[in-house]
Amino acid sequence: MKYSYSNLKSKQDAYNKVCSVITKDYISQFKIKSVITYDESNFTIKAKGKGFTLEIDFNDIECLVNLELSFLLRALKTKILNKVESELVKIL
Repeated sequence: MKYSYSNLKSKQDAYNKVCSVITKDYISQFKIKSVITYDESNFTIKAKGKGFTLEIDFNDIECLVNLELSFLLRALKTKILNKVESELVKIL
């Protein structure tokens, strides 16, 4: 999924705003334990837990969201991506 951000000055601004929302508490609302990694040098956020990996990569005009799910969680992919997208719309 791609999400463009035109009202922010840079990918750094977008990255910082999203980092403030995509936290362990945010991920825990899905009732899945996770480890979140913030890579400021590459402007990426990765959340990894049992059965899923969420990666958000920022470039100059948009962020790319990639969600990989285990077989058991694939039925929830659309619901999870819609939730992430709604949060991005609010933030960016």
